Amino acid sequence: MNAVYHITCRPAAEKDTALLEQIHIEAWKHSYRNYVPQEVLNDRKVTEERLKKMKNDIRSGLVFVVSANELPVGFLTPAPFFGEEAEIAVFYIAPAGWA
Repeated sequence: MNAVYHITCRPAAEKDTALLEQIHIEAWKHSYRNYVPQEVLNDRKVTEERLKKMKNDIRSGLVFVVSANELPVGFLTPAPFFGEEAEIAVFYIAPAGWA
């Protein structure tokens, strides 16, 4: 039997900063593990500078938390858009949520 997920998306809040940055780091490390030297991946960590950037991105109003069954599993940001259409520019899901 396949799992059923209720997927939601909501605007990120400043309280989400650390969680979203951790998801960003974990997803990046997992995605690029076969393409980037391990020492580069090991250096990728949550830092004050990265948290500040994430917080600024959240304040812009263009970061959205993606949840599965009410558990935050990732985030997305749209590309600049015009009119009523938009595209997703960034979409990170924590590796634990990959199926």
